Amino acid sequence: MENDLRIICKKFADKLGPSFIERIEKRIKEDFEEALERSPKELLIAIFEDIHLRIILPFEMSLQIGTYLSEVYDINDYILALSEKHYLHFGKSQQEIKRFVDSFYRMIEELGLEERFRKQEVRWWKA
Repeated sequence: MENDLRIICKKFADKLGPSFIERIEKRIKEDFEEALERSPKELLIAIFEDIHLRIILPFEMSLQIGTYLSEVYDINDYILALSEKHYLHFGKSQQEIKRFVDSFYRMIEELGLEERFRKQEVRWWKA
């Protein structure tokens, strides 16, 4: 299992690049390679925490905003400004975003980490 976790960590590092590794090293206050040897599970959790915080949670919030606009105002097609130069045409992207978010949580569940990462399912406008 340890070797499998090391392989997963390396794949994420290769795909996400040097700045990602630097962020993880700052988070864990340790060199990536040393952490990979010492405790691959804790390193993988740190990787997932970063992905969850920077990618998954904003996508989940955009899905909730979409549901809110649809249920409360009957707006189903709109554009979200993600930054000054990046826009998300939400009507066309909603299913793709949902699949991406769901696949992240399936991966978390398969690795037995679902207690640490919870899906946002509460509709805040109805609470």
